[in-house]
Amino acid sequence: MLKIPSNATHFRFLNSLSIVSNYGYDELEKGYIAINKTFDKNHAFCYSDYYSVTNIVSESINVLAKFEDLAAIPNDVGVLNFIGIEFSQFVNGKYFTFKQDNAMQIVSQ
Repeated sequence: MLKIPSNATHFRFLNSLSIVSNYGYDELEKGYIAINKTFDKNHAFCYSDYYSVTNIVSESINVLAKFEDLAAIPNDVGVLNFIGIEFSQFVNGKYFTFKQDNAMQIVSQ
């Protein structure tokens, strides 16, 4: 049930986690600041392997993004989880990601 872009030969899944702290007003700063600066703006990211758009994938696909060096997530932060699919074209031994027709694109990590 995928809408595969024309000329796509492969796809892969991506999983992104981001932590955003609650913010509170600080009189000295005269603005809002992160309550939990240790956890604020931490992120984790993971890609699956590439899969051909013409083959049926019958095995489980593991796309596990995890925070490596963080303790238990406290109650004063929120965790955002983004899962997507990225289409590519395989040409001369390299994968080229389409710049359009993708559900989302991670611009920086």
